[in-house]
Amino acid sequence: MGVRYIISDGTLNSPLVTEVARETGKEETTVRLYEVQNANLGNLSRTKIVTAQSYDDAVSDLREFPDAAILLGSTSLPADLVSAHQARLTIIKGGYHITAESAGTSLLVLPVQFSHCWELVGEPGGKAGLFRANIVQTAIYFQGKIDADLRFGFGVTNSSCRKRDGSDMRKYFSAGRSKMYKFF
Repeated sequence: MGVRYIISDGTLNSPLVTEVARETGKEETTVRLYEVQNANLGNLSRTKIVTAQSYDDAVSDLREFPDAAILLGSTSLPADLVSAHQARLTIIKGGYHITAESAGTSLLVLPVQFSHCWELVGEPGGKAGLFRANIVQTAIYFQGKIDADLRFGFGVTNSSCRKRDGSDMRKYFSAGRSKMYKFF
């Protein structure tokens, strides 16, 4: 989800985290800084896609297919996705800047909450588009190369994108709502 560091006053014993710093206070309380291994920093490229028709299905699919991107609803992506390389996500005023290269069509799962208000601005290269992935994240597909901004386009003249976000919630989340809360 884009979390790179965890601060804890307890000890974490997991191969997924490494303690990188520790500080003990006056009252002998210790705070530790852990780094999450393989954190998604905007460079998570998936070549396997699983399509779910509801949030409950997506939760099950996340558990069953941990190396796949779980997309909600129908999508039209090629079956022969390749891993992106040199992917970089940087924060800019009003959004993010994304650069990456690919030998074909690639899908990046960004550590950014999905909204229909996100817009690709600049040079997305060839074909490019945005999808909801892994329930809450933004996935971007592109061909060849991308060097574009991801801008949040919500405003007085564009409120329909938030209505589409609400529609997603009603469409995918309404059935089995209590099961979703158990996931988190």
